[in-house]
Amino acid sequence: MICDPVENLEFWENTLDNGEGFDYYFLGRQIFDNDSFPLGMSSLLRDCDKNVAIYQALRLKEKPEANIRERFDIEKQIPSLRENTNDLKVDIDNVNVLPNDARDNLLQFNDTGVDEVNFTSYTAEIEKQLVSANLSSVADDLSELADALANSTATQGLANDTRDRKS
Repeated sequence: MICDPVENLEFWENTLDNGEGFDYYFLGRQIFDNDSFPLGMSSLLRDCDKNVAIYQALRLKEKPEANIRERFDIEKQIPSLRENTNDLKVDIDNVNVLPNDARDNLLQFNDTGVDEVNFTSYTAEIEKQLVSANLSSVADDLSELADALANSTATQGLANDTRDRKS
């Protein structure tokens, strides 16, 4: 399961998760046919954002009787799928999934040592703050200073001297 982070989970927490409009747990009913299983959309999205495994996010360990394979069996959901695809003939002999140059690039990439990179410490390093100052504040201060210099009499005097020397 891949998802983008959701900045505000308030909608889910105030609707599906707390039973607004429902006298049961909506996702518990939808996924497990169990109105009393407290599974919330906000917790699923939060777990997804943290790359938690779907097994853990759905709390399947707490529901060993849940037959997920049967519940989400695509053939039961769309019974005619197999019938419609049984006679389908597809010739993929001439399909080049991985061209030779792409294969060579992948083999060269394999030799770069990328498999030895500690991505946990890499991620921690790039998340560190580069400077201790608030750069927006510094930029505002510089802008104010530039405005002050532009309006100062000293700056105007220098400009006048420059004009006089050109003449």
